[in-house]
Amino acid sequence: MGGSDVAELTEIHGNRLANETSPYLLQHADNPVDWYPWGSEALSRAKKEDKPILLSIGYSSCHWCHVMERESFANKKTAAIMNEHFVCIKIDREERPDLDKIYMKAVQMMTGSGGWPLTVFLTPDLKPFFGGTYFPPIDRYGMVGFPTTLQRVAEIYRTKRSTVEQNGSAIIKSLQNISFAESDPNLLGEHISLEPSLLDQAAQQLISHFDAEHGGFGSAPKFPQSAALLFLMEDHLRTKDKAALTAVELTLRRMADGGIWDHLAGGFHRYSVDALWQVPHFEKMLYDNALLARTYLRAWHKTANESYAATTRNTLDFLLKEMRDPDGGFYASLDADTDHEEGTYYIWTVTELQTILGEDTARRFAMAYGVTRKGNFGNGKNILYRASRPDHLIAAESKEPLDLEKELALARAKLLELRSRRTHPSVDRKVLTAWNGMAIASFALAGMALEERTYVEAARRAADFILSRHKLDTGIEIIEEKVPSLAHSSINGSVGGPAFLDDYAHLIVGLLDLYHATLDSKYLIEADRLGMEMLDVFCDSAGGALFYTAIQQTTDIALPIRPRMLLDGAVPSPVAVALEALLRLADLTGKVTFSEAALMQERSIARVLNSTPGGSHYALYIAGRRMQNLPVVVIVGRADKQATLALLQTVREHAGAGATVLAVDPTPNGDPIRAVSELAKGKTMIGGQPTAYVCIGRTCLPPVTQTGELRGLLSGLGQDD
Repeated sequence: MGGSDVAELTEIHGNRLANETSPYLLQHADNPVDWYPWGSEALSRAKKEDKPILLSIGYSSCHWCHVMERESFANKKTAAIMNEHFVCIKIDREERPDLDKIYMKAVQMMTGSGGWPLTVFLTPDLKPFFGGTYFPPIDRYGMVGFPTTLQRVAEIYRTKRSTVEQNGSAIIKSLQNISFAESDPNLLGEHISLEPSLLDQAAQQLISHFDAEHGGFGSAPKFPQSAALLFLMEDHLRTKDKAALTAVELTLRRMADGGIWDHLAGGFHRYSVDALWQVPHFEKMLYDNALLARTYLRAWHKTANESYAATTRNTLDFLLKEMRDPDGGFYASLDADTDHEEGTYYIWTVTELQTILGEDTARRFAMAYGVTRKGNFGNGKNILYRASRPDHLIAAESKEPLDLEKELALARAKLLELRSRRTHPSVDRKVLTAWNGMAIASFALAGMALEERTYVEAARRAADFILSRHKLDTGIEIIEEKVPSLAHSSINGSVGGPAFLDDYAHLIVGLLDLYHATLDSKYLIEADRLGMEMLDVFCDSAGGALFYTAIQQTTDIALPIRPRMLLDGAVPSPVAVALEALLRLADLTGKVTFSEAALMQERSIARVLNSTPGGSHYALYIAGRRMQNLPVVVIVGRADKQATLALLQTVREHAGAGATVLAVDPTPNGDPIRAVSELAKGKTMIGGQPTAYVCIGRTCLPPVTQTGELRGLLSGLGQDD
């Protein structure tokens, strides 16, 4: 809490946010600010009174969002200025990522940087004319305070209205130009694609920014760039460049050793504020952990290093224990703060270790995990990170390796038990479709590769949760517009608004991975249905890249632009993930509709990446996978026959390298897969034996019935990595 000079608080006040379901909006429900949720009521008032809009965007686990709420939005004097001069709208960026993406890009254009909390000033017709991120409560350290900013913006709006309108229009025009440039209908006639030369440029650019001492790319702050790491692993397969794999392995080791990793309960924090991965920003996001679990799993496939598999398991176990709804969906995030202080839940002092562990064990644990009396987080407080390797400790303490590891494991368990009695960080219980799609994919892949049925069952429960709960009643289509049947989110049984492109794309990918892990036809059938709906709802009638929003999401309240998202951000580019979904659907179903749509996405992405090679490492990762000509193996046979199971197991042995399976019942009309997959049609058993067809695209090799023959075909295609 700020001092009395900056934080004169009101009593419990209550505003329009009290009726919302978003945890972030509810955190502001007692502010003296006359907050509105996004909607026609607020926008109508702004137009009627000709007032500028103050748009504040954040999320519930954001530390600096909490700080600005306490310092400014809970301050009666600051709130009075806001209420007098502005129509104030509060948005949860996880509920409305479309608005966040539009206005974040606008602020980045105006200031050169972005982040949360995002503060944007708009004209009544939603044109941004000024913005920033966190503003302090008073003028200090060379930063203009929020009250001063409010007064200046109000004065400029009142006295220089024409300039405000011109600037806002110019920003909107630039945003529209970017969106149009990302998908030119003329691409239909261009032979442009994600070529090897483009991958080479992006890999060289990444390696040039690689921190060879601490891992990661660039300097502080450092983010766990899963898409970049996946791309480099795939690029190593293509080029055999050792530098790519070295960069990946050092980064993965340093992150798992660093304070960004929770050494007691598992799970990764959002990013590191320093270059050493030691001091994290303490939020734990579902998307980071789902993507990193997949990244470490891929590294295990590539290197057989068991520590990567262990990190995958520990990450997924954390999600199961702390971030899962009782009915199977996964929550969005854990807060950075506890009792208004960042990281309190996670930090330790030497005295605490001595009290809990005893003098000798505390000394060894402190050496292992970087705990000092001075503290690495100030005032004797310590974030745990792996500071000393076992061999150094063994030499210093004359301990046997096994004894030391047992001692450290027991110490971690004791500290975790004590930590569980502290005030737990709050959980944002929103279940987001896109982020759950990421989790479904990671659990399904890990369950299959690590032979952990618990993970496959977790993926199944999450998928069933989304498919059953995240449904919208679209009703009668108005003017024949296609509308999503899928919801973007839910919380406590309340379903949110329509889904966005990344909701469809990530869910489809997750369902395809779950189909591969379970061979339950309903997941492939649902993926096929969602794939067709995705094209209907988000596709430009002229072709090219998919839009991020459905058409009615921009017409209900006329947004300045209908955005496209071809570049990676904190998560992979929605269009790149849609490309992956479409390519995989094309492989499994053989439908030309999917392959043609995939080509349009690839051309649109390639056009942008030609000028910005590192703009979407996820798209380049997908391109690298595509260049390997990964097979789909159609297996025709009864699922209860041992010979069928043996063929399936052979394919799964190659799953890490990219082979996928399409399981088909031998009865011509006995399997719903035949209704959705052109590839399955005409495939029969040979000689009455379960039979495997190895296919690249729509071309299949001669069928085989023996596991040795199948293994030879897959290895001959380069899948035995």
